[in-house]
Amino acid sequence: AQLTEFGKKGDISRSYEYLHRELPIRISHMVKELQMLPDALLEQHSVRQVKDMYLKTFDELQEFHTDGMKDEQVLSRFTRKLAEIKRRHQNVVETMAEGILSLKRDNGDRFDPSINYFLD
Repeated sequence: AQLTEFGKKGDISRSYEYLHRELPIRISHMVKELQMLPDALLEQHSVRQVKDMYLKTFDELQEFHTDGMKDEQVLSRFTRKLAEIKRRHQNVVETMAEGILSLKRDNGDRFDPSINYFLD
């Protein structure tokens, strides 16, 4: 919600200043949360895909930390990168659900309750 509100009020330059600092932090927190999942879930192909997706996004955002200047070219490149990231992450919930369902199929009723923490 905070990102959305900022986007409504800020201009492109201020949005860049905020997002190029904030997004890597939020992405890194998500990676950390994923790494805390039970090993059985982390071994699921679709969950590995999601984790790899977040790591790729984090790496891609790092290139903008070296851009001290925020000229039109950098702003344009950053905007295109955000659109690409948004497309990449549009099915994260479904992909994670595939991993959870796959784990449930593999393990039957022996479903690790710590997974519920992540789902909440």
